[in-house]
Amino acid sequence: MISTLDARTFIDNWEGKRITLIAPHPDDAAFSLAGIIALLAPHCAFTLVTVFTRSAWAVPDLLRQAGPEAIHEVRMEEERAFCQRFTLDFSPCDFPDASLCGYDAVSERQELRDDDTRAENVTQTLRLRLATTLPDIVIAPAAVGGHVDHHIVHRSLSRIPGTWRRVFYEDLPYAGEFSPAALETALRARGMDIVATVDIDAAVREKYCAMTCYTSQLEPATVETIIHYSQQLARRQRGADESVCHAERLWEPARQ
Repeated sequence: MISTLDARTFIDNWEGKRITLIAPHPDDAAFSLAGIIALLAPHCAFTLVTVFTRSAWAVPDLLRQAGPEAIHEVRMEEERAFCQRFTLDFSPCDFPDASLCGYDAVSERQELRDDDTRAENVTQTLRLRLATTLPDIVIAPAAVGGHVDHHIVHRSLSRIPGTWRRVFYEDLPYAGEFSPAALETALRARGMDIVATVDIDAAVREKYCAMTCYTSQLEPATVETIIHYSQQLARRQRGADESVCHAERLWEPARQ
């Protein structure tokens, strides 16, 4: 059992790093990692690369009926506001997400379709972005939950050579469909090891505020799932420190 890493130790370990954070969609960084981002942003140089910024999906009926261009404008505004909140450089890629590529709510969490040709273009684009940002660390989705867009991003990063450290976050809210123990078993079976389970109590209010700014995508159950998972994770990993109530967890490829 790895106990929870206190925020100060985690910040000290990553102080001064250039970090490129890769998000499949606007909102993924906030939902999955806003606590860690809030802790690190004053101490690191962050670039957020958001891959699939065009969509036909939005929670509010009126926005969804307004169509993809209106949705795109709102989602980009939400993502820019998130970057401004934490002083992140923003580098959107402008690819269409699964909802614009023939997938529905069921099929987007199944296998990549044979006629879906986005993967190669995403890989080429991410290669160019990383050549520009020159990161020390790349943080990308672990592709928990089976969403095709998350898998494309995860697999693309595995195809790009580089000297940076590769780190993966647990995709929320999808990770909330598992217990932390079950997810740990699944990710270890995929050849990953835990980098850190980080105490985010000092940043949990910032995380909550950041999440709730994504009004085009957010339902009350989503916030509940994300906060509940962070509490479960803290309970599992906190060791002797009973005061830790919320945590986020990072992974990396297991060393051979």
